[in-house]
Amino acid sequence: MKKVLLTMNYAATFMTEAWFETEMRTVIQLKKEGLTRAEILEKLIEENTFQMRSVDSIKARFQLVYRRVNALDEELSNLFLQSHAYDMKAINLYTFLKIYRIPYEFFLEVIVPNSQINQQTFVRSDFYYFFEKKEVQSEIVMKWKESTKKRLISAMLQFFRESALINQEDKNTFKIVPLHMSSELKEYAEKNDRLLSLMATLK
Repeated sequence: MKKVLLTMNYAATFMTEAWFETEMRTVIQLKKEGLTRAEILEKLIEENTFQMRSVDSIKARFQLVYRRVNALDEELSNLFLQSHAYDMKAINLYTFLKIYRIPYEFFLEVIVPNSQINQQTFVRSDFYYFFEKKEVQSEIVMKWKESTKKRLISAMLQFFRESALINQEDKNTFKIVPLHMSSELKEYAEKNDRLLSLMATLK
C-alpha cells in the first residue's frame, strides 16, 4: 500500500477551492483523451466550458482543478468517470485531502480517531483546537488571521458535506457518516492507498 507522504506545506490557498464536480469530470475526460495541460486549458478557454466571464477566471479555476486531477492515477480517474455518485464523491474528497495539508491532517487527527472510538460527532470548536495545535508546530499557521481560519473551516466543511462525510446536526455539531464506496474502490484503496483506505473504513 502506498504511504501518504507529507511533502505539501501548510498553505491557506484551499480557501478558494470548491467542489468543482463538473469541472473535474471535464478535465479528467480531456486528459484521458490525450490532451496536454496547455491543450486542455486552450480548449476550455475557447469553448468557455467553465462558463466564466474572463480568461483569468478560467485559468485560476483550471489551476485548482488540474492540480486535484493530477492526484489521481488512471484507475481512480476511470472510477471517477464511470462509477456511481458515491465513488465520485469519495474520490473528489480524496483529491482535496491529498493535496492540502490542513484538511488532510484534520481528517487524520480528528475525524479518523473519533470514528475509531465510535465517537461519531465533533464540534466546531474542534477546528479551533486543531488550529491552536498547528500554530505551535508551524510559524506559517501561527501568522494566519482569524478571518483566514474561518474561511479555511468553511472550505473544509463544504467538502465534508458535499462528499456526505458529515451531517450537520446543529449550528456547531457535526456527525461523521461512513463513506459509501463500491467494492471496486474499496479493493483499490486496500491495495494501493493508505488515505483512501482510511476513508473506506470510517465507522
